[in-house]
Amino acid sequence: MTLEDAAIQMRDAFDKLCEAIADFIRAFFDEVIRTIKQTVKIVIKIFGKSKKRRLPRKIKKKYKKLGIYEDWKKGKIRK
Repeated sequence: MTLEDAAIQMRDAFDKLCEAIADFIRAFFDEVIRTIKQTVKIVIKIFGKSKKRRLPRKIKKKYKKLGIYEDWKKGKIRK
């Protein structure tokens, strides 16, 4: 075996090692990204449903006339 052959084998082994490390890192970050996406979806579902809706003008006037508009704004009354 010549010195060049040994250098080529070392280079190939190093390339394989680097590729194996890169594959591991890719798999790890793919899992992390998937977990983050799932968490964000859950958070959006939770906060999306609790969003306060705007009252139509007629109902707002009616609630103000009845004196319960402030209670509705605080969340004590549902439409």
